[in-house]
Amino acid sequence: MAELLALAVALAVVSLLVFDTRAASDHAFAQSYVLFPLLIWASIRFDLRVSTTATLVVSMVATWGTARGCGPFVHARLATSLVFLQVFMAVVSITMLLLAAAISERNRAVAAREWVLAAVSHDLKNPLQMIGLSVEYVERVLDPGKEGARRALANIRGGADRMTSLVRDLLEIGRASCRERV
Repeated sequence: MAELLALAVALAVVSLLVFDTRAASDHAFAQSYVLFPLLIWASIRFDLRVSTTATLVVSMVATWGTARGCGPFVHARLATSLVFLQVFMAVVSITMLLLAAAISERNRAVAAREWVLAAVSHDLKNPLQMIGLSVEYVERVLDPGKEGARRALANIRGGADRMTSLVRDLLEIGRASCRERV
């Protein structure tokens, strides 16, 4: 919540500085790009609603300032000023929405990966334990003279142990990625 408040204050202050001043015309357009780091912050750290709201706030302040004759997009006629402003705001909006959508999609993919890891490892653990218990039982009741059967059981146990190790590794990967996100 504190980060969101800091973003809102910074965005309001910078928007007012950019669009409520009469800067020299040679640097006026460049000052509008000061908003990009804040809007990128909104898109990366928060969801699509915050990114859209941040873009809306900038757009409202920019329109208000340009209509008053301030900011980097002021020209002789108000209509020309607003056209240049709207082209800039369209580029900003599209860029931030695409960035926020990409981040959102990435987060969904990471959550799906974690779910798959947990489900697969859980669903594999139980059958592997059952195979291990069955091998132990057959080893106990098997006639000691059946050497071929004992080798086959040893192979089954080795495969089950290897699979158990792989499942354990999957669980560790899932836990490590959860710790990284926190």
